[in-house]
Amino acid sequence: MEQLNKQQIILLALLVSFVSSIATGIVTVSLMEQDQPTATQTINRIVERTIERASDTPSGGSKETIIVREDQAVTESVAKVSKSLVRIYTSSQGSPSAFVGMGVVVSGSGRIVSSSIIPGGVPLVGKLQGGNVVSLVFIARNVEQGVSLLQADQSAIPAEARAYTAATLADSDKAKLGQSVVAVGGAVDPMAATGIISSIGTEGEVRLIKTSMNDQGFDSLAILANLLGEVVGIQSDNTAEKTFIPSNIIKTYATP
Repeated sequence: MEQLNKQQIILLALLVSFVSSIATGIVTVSLMEQDQPTATQTINRIVERTIERASDTPSGGSKETIIVREDQAVTESVAKVSKSLVRIYTSSQGSPSAFVGMGVVVSGSGRIVSSSIIPGGVPLVGKLQGGNVVSLVFIARNVEQGVSLLQADQSAIPAEARAYTAATLADSDKAKLGQSVVAVGGAVDPMAATGIISSIGTEGEVRLIKTSMNDQGFDSLAILANLLGEVVGIQSDNTAEKTFIPSNIIKTYATP
């Protein structure tokens, strides 16, 4: 090195750099060829968990695509829908007694829709997320649609009015076979299960949704949601069939 002049040293450095670049390229290509199946598998998993939301625009419509991990989508969906869930109990001196089913808040004023299994003519209370217990008033039952309508405790004085978190209701007419869904329920402890929509049919005049979920723990009339946290349905009284009353029926009872 001491015998080389400045020009020769520069040329030598360029040669070493060139050889190193070639070696790095060979190693990189070799590693990519070895890992190609793994990379493809990862990409496939991401695509399989792509969530699409269609929205109408003046130009004719657009589609927003959200790519998320499945476990992240499920946990976020459960967290969102849980804010609007009500566990309904018969009341004993204002305290929860016997669990009778799940309901979903459909308005900020405290309107609740549940399955028609909810009894009328008895004191009822609802337990909200976080443990708050409110009194419920049974309003009506629609046996053909399979739903009951209730009203949570609300003050007639505007300044003292309670604010309830209304659920976001999906368009159940757009539900598709194979669509990923999550059920949230549990009489005492919160429970969740995942599956897909396995069947969409009708019973009388009611469109019913069935899922692949076969968890016997969901005898509590669970709420069905998509991976965006939108309510797709309420489990019907027919717990043996695990059918869900679609959200478009629930929408008809939503009030401001």
